[in-house]
Order: sequence, then structure tokens, then C-alpha cells
Amino acid sequence: MKAKEKTKKQLISELAEMRKKVNKLETLVIQGGREDALRESEEKYRLLAENATDVIWTVDMDLNVTYMSPSVYRVRGYTPEEIMAMKLTDQLTLDSVALATRVLSEELAIEAREDRDLKRSRKLELEFFCKDCSTYWSEVNLAFIRDSQGKAVGILGVSRDITERKRAEEALRQNEERYRTVLEDMQDGYFEIDLAGNYTFVNDVLCRRIGYSGEELIGMNYRVFTDPKTIEKVFQAYNELYRTGKPIRGLDGKVIRKNGTEIILEVWASLMRDSEGKPIGFRGVSRDITERKRVENRLRESESRFRDLVENALTGIYIMQDGQIVYKNPEQDRIFGPLPEPYHFNDFRNVHPEDVEKVKGLYEKILSGEISNFDVDMRFFPGGEMDDTADMRWVQARAREIEYQGGRAILINMTDITRARELEHLMRVDDKMTSLGRAAAGIIHELRNPLSGINVYLTTLKKIYNQPDKNESESLEKVDEVIEKMQSASNKIESVIKRVMDFSKPSIPRLALTNVNISIQEAIGLSAATLRKYGIRVETSLRKDLPQCFTDSHLIEEVLLNLILNASQAMENTVGEKIIEITSSAEGNSILIGVADSGPGVPSVLRKKIFDPFFTTKKDSSGIGLSVCHRIIADHGGSLNVLTSKWGGAEFRVEIPIEKRKDAR
Repeated sequence: MKAKEKTKKQLISELAEMRKKVNKLETLVIQGGREDALRESEEKYRLLAENATDVIWTVDMDLNVTYMSPSVYRVRGYTPEEIMAMKLTDQLTLDSVALATRVLSEELAIEAREDRDLKRSRKLELEFFCKDCSTYWSEVNLAFIRDSQGKAVGILGVSRDITERKRAEEALRQNEERYRTVLEDMQDGYFEIDLAGNYTFVNDVLCRRIGYSGEELIGMNYRVFTDPKTIEKVFQAYNELYRTGKPIRGLDGKVIRKNGTEIILEVWASLMRDSEGKPIGFRGVSRDITERKRVENRLRESESRFRDLVENALTGIYIMQDGQIVYKNPEQDRIFGPLPEPYHFNDFRNVHPEDVEKVKGLYEKILSGEISNFDVDMRFFPGGEMDDTADMRWVQARAREIEYQGGRAILINMTDITRARELEHLMRVDDKMTSLGRAAAGIIHELRNPLSGINVYLTTLKKIYNQPDKNESESLEKVDEVIEKMQSASNKIESVIKRVMDFSKPSIPRLALTNVNISIQEAIGLSAATLRKYGIRVETSLRKDLPQCFTDSHLIEEVLLNLILNASQAMENTVGEKIIEITSSAEGNSILIGVADSGPGVPSVLRKKIFDPFFTTKKDSSGIGLSVCHRIIADHGGSLNVLTSKWGGAEFRVEIPIEKRKDAR
């Protein structure tokens, strides 16, 4: 019995010993499985880290690299071995070093707290250097690596490439910066409003313009500061923009600024849409046109005044463009009658044939840009009938190049001077008669001498007739001699009368090649008696080989006679020797004629006025003589000027072109 019980105890002991062995074996088996599992886990994570697209790295608490995944070579060009020799701070840009240092300090401060979250992590964006010195932006998730007691012994980082995103963000930021800079620096006010008319964005220019700050304007409706009379117009414009999408271009309206003053803004606006194309508001620019409107109103008023002046002017005014009349005032129609439509000026249909060449030459010069303006007198037939002399009118035209409606044009002022020409003609005839009256004594003397001779010769003939006892042949010889002398005296009388008649009748230049010395001699001959009467000595210096030129000899004679008689009258009260010097010469392409005297001369202040019609300093003068002389020389294409003679008197100098000019009649 005792033997059996002992055996049982032994069996229990052996069983307990066996259980210990089993437990020990079991423990060994479990530990071996865990190690295998750990090895498998480590191998799996190692493979993931080495093949991950993100860069995985670890550093100790001194920021020395303790691990770097091979993907760093693909991303940044470094090998893991090169990275292992670098601290984390050596791999970052200065801004990123500052950011990482600040974040690490914050995390270490939290780590010292008892209520810390052991599983927490931080996300930040850091800029790493690449091996080629370029940079690489990463979004980094950071977490502490802890030991078995939970103490932080290192840092685990997972870096994801966000370089392209950062570049896009930077480009967007730069674009926004440029956009904002443009908006703030532009001269126009910029705004954005929603569909209800409330401002959602404004630039500083608009704020300054209407006197409100940006904070005040955001959320404010445009109706608040828009003039009540303008609100409806603005509303209709925005409504039309919303309905059709057609931009608002140049809508002007009055705005009341915060301080109560008024300005006028011109608005250009377009529709804003969202990504789906749905209208969400309006954007636009506004320009202050207050001053421009003020100027436009002044110009409009000025234009109205000038239009009234032009429409009621006593001068015919018209504008010619591309050879056609594009504008004419009522006076143009009243004076010259309605011109045919269309009327092309450059065909010169209504211009007198003798004036066409002159007018055409000036017209072509102004078209070519050779001259910018011209003045011309011409004969004009409003009805176009050249044979109807009653319809002919003298016209004084002044043309000037202008810009009209964006194109080159010619402004022409035309004045009907027909009546003035008729009066001038009458005064000219009267002045001629006056000149003839002054020379009457000389002319009578010229006629009296041959008439006295004729009377003597008639007495001689009577004596011969009453003495029949003389030799008949001798008497006949004496009769022939007397008759010959009578014919000579008669011819002289006829010559004087012819010169007087030629001088007295009105005429227009009939140009022909002549020697002006002949006209000079004729004028001296007509005035010889007057010169002797006043005791004036005439000196002449006429070039013998003087070239011929185109003149009307009778008109040139008239000019010289007038100048000689004027010089004679000027020296009437002169004390001392009275001299008139008449010269002719050629210079360049012109013939020069000078009439100088030793009289008192012409004061410098009167030298431009003495050629004006009806201007005179003498009591018994019509004041037309020098004006007529000036016109005659101008009609020859020449000039007449007054200078000071070598004696201190007056010297009138005539210049006539040798060749016929287009602007001469």
C-alpha cells in the first residue's frame, strides 16, 4: 500500500518536472517564433523603405543622420553613404533650418510635459539642397523614435516631393503679386462687384478717387454714391451686360464723393463667371473724366460760337478734301451761287481762262506740300458761262492746309471783291486823270511847240503864195520843205496824244517780250515838262544790253510815270538840288528798275502802308496810285519796294522776272 502511494508521488513529481520541461520548451518555441516574426517584420519594412517613392530617414537627437532610404539618390542625387556623413541642418536652406529648429524646440518643450501624447507627429514643409545645388521642396511628417521606456531617442521623417506644387504656388503668388501691383499702380480705378451691385474688391486708386477707404467700400452698393439721375442708366447698362454678355464700353456717370463733391467717371466693365461659366458678378475699370468733360463742354460751347460765326460770316468759307468741296457756309452759296454737285475744284471749270494757270500752280504747290498757304485774286463765273461778263466776279481767295476729320484738307476763304475792283478801277482812272492833270502843263507845252511851228509854216506858205513873181521851182522847193516840217510837227502832236490816250485807258497786263528801257524813256518823255517846271534834274543809268522780259509796256510806263510824278511832288518844297535818278539793270533772273530822289523820303513806319489802297499823306491825292503800281508789278510776278536813296530820300525799286512766271497774269 505504501509502495503504491510512493509510486504515485513519484509519478506526480515526475509529471511536474515534465510540465516544467514542457513549459520551458514551450517558452523557447514562443521566443523563437517571435524573433522570426520580428525578423520578418523588419525585413518587410526595410523593403518598403528602400522601394518607397517618399524619402524615409531618421536622425538622432543631435540631428545626425542615422538612416536614409535609397530613394534619396533619385530625388536629390546623394547616395545614402554621402547623406550619412551630413547633419540634417546641413541639408536644408536657411529658412528651412530656422523653421525646423523652431518646430524641434516646440516639440521638445511638449516632450517635457507629463501629459504629452506619445503618438503625436508634426507636418511641415522644408526646402532641401540637392547635390547639383538646386533645391527640393518636401512635405515632411516628423515623429519621435522612443526607447522601451518611451523616451525620445531620435526623429523619424518621411519626405514627400512637393517641388512642382511649390513652384506652381510660387508662380501663382508672383502672378497674384503682379496682378495686385498692376491694380494698385494703374491710373484707373479697378473694382469687382457681385450681381447685386455690392463691391467685393477695389484698388486704392478707386478708393482715393471717391474718398472712401477699402474697408468702407467692400460690401457697399454702387447706388450709395452714384448720382440719383445716373442710377437708372447704370442699372440698365449692367442689366444689359448680364443679359447679353456684351461688355460696357465708356459708360459715363456722375458720382458723389464722400466729401460731397461731384466727379464724372467713365466705366468699362465685363462679366465675371465661375468655373462652370455661371455669371457671378462684374469687373471693370473706372476713369475720372471730370476735366475732360469740362473741356469738352467748353469746346462744345466754343464750337457753337464759332459755328455761328462761320454760318453768319460775310466771307464765303469752304473746305476741300480730295478735290471735292466737303463743307461750305451759307455765304458761299449766297455770294457764288450753288455749285454743281459734285464740284471738283481741280478742274477749275468756273475760273477765268486767263487765271487758271496761276490758280492751278498754287493749288498744285499746296497739294505737294511745297507751300502751306497762298493768297490769290482771280475772276470767277458762278454760273459757269464764260461769255456772260455780267456774271463774272472778282474773288479774293486765301487757302490754308488743315486737318479735317482725320484727313488732309484745304480751308479756303473767298471774298467777293467785284465791287471793290470796280471802285478801284474808277479810282484808278481818276488817279490817271489826276496824274495827267499834274502833267497837263508839260503836255500842253509839248503840243504848243509843234502847233506854233505849224502856224509859222502856214504863214510861210501864205507868203510864198502871195509872191508869184519868184522862181516857181524855188517856191515849190520851199513849199515841200515847209510841208515836211508841218508833217513832222503833226506827227509829234499825234505821238503825244497817243501816249496820253494809252496811259488813260484802263487795261490788264498783256505780256510780251519787251525792253523796259523803252518804257522808261517814254515815261521820262511824258513827264519832261513837269520836271523842268519843278527844276528837277533827271539822271539815268540804263543798261544798254538789258535782257528782254515779259511785260505790258504801257502798264510799266504807267508805273514809272506815277513814281516820277510822286518824286517830283515830294521835292516841291525841297531846298537845294533836286535830283531824280532812274536806273535799270539785271540781277539773277530779274530786271531791276530804280527811281530814287533827293526829297524827304518815306518814314520807316509808313513804308508798309503806302501801298495800301486809299492810304495817302497828301491832301489832293486819292491814295490809289501806289496801290495800283504795286498791283501792276504783282500782276507781272514781280515786286515793288521802297528804300532810302543815297541822298536820304526815297528809292522805289521794281523787280520783274525775266522769264514769265505761272503766278503772273
